[in-house]
Amino acid sequence: MTCFNISLTTVLLRFYLMMAIVLIAGFSGMWWLAIFALPVFLSIMIGVQFKPAKKNATETNITNKVTLKPSTKERPVAA
Repeated sequence: MTCFNISLTTVLLRFYLMMAIVLIAGFSGMWWLAIFALPVFLSIMIGVQFKPAKKNATETNITNKVTLKPSTKERPVAA
């Protein structure tokens, strides 16, 4: 779980979820359900990412690292 690492799409989806929780609580008359919107709101503000970030291939497999050796051939010098 990492903080401050979510996309704008995730922020918008969580906002809509929070508003849906509040609207359902309001229209049903059960205002105690609105307390469930608080964790959603806090996850938006903190930017909590629940899924682990994807690692690209260069970070996960270091054994495929190629080391380059300097060339032994002489390079032509521009006149």
